[in-house]
Amino acid sequence: MAVEEYYPLFETRRAKGRLIYIIFSFSLFVGICFIWVYRVSHIPREGEDGKWAWIGLLCAELWFGLYWLLRHPFRWNPVFRQPFRHKLSQRVKFHRYV
Repeated sequence: MAVEEYYPLFETRRAKGRLIYIIFSFSLFVGICFIWVYRVSHIPREGEDGKWAWIGLLCAELWFGLYWLLRHPFRWNPVFRQPFRHKLSQRVKFHRYV
């Protein structure tokens, strides 16, 4: 039984400008926190109009903020994968005749 050689099909590179992206993400997080503080500090009083609208907006902003907190940090380490085209064609030819 012949042993096949492993040829990687792509090269992984880290994206440039990662620190700038993290700083930008942190500024978005600060903005989201300011929106939450504003919402909590401006709760409508009893008898005021717009209490249900306020509750709806608060729920939407909490949902967006929590989704952002759970999803965004995974994007702090972006990578790009560049395929080796000549190795792709070699691998296809190799598997075609085996």
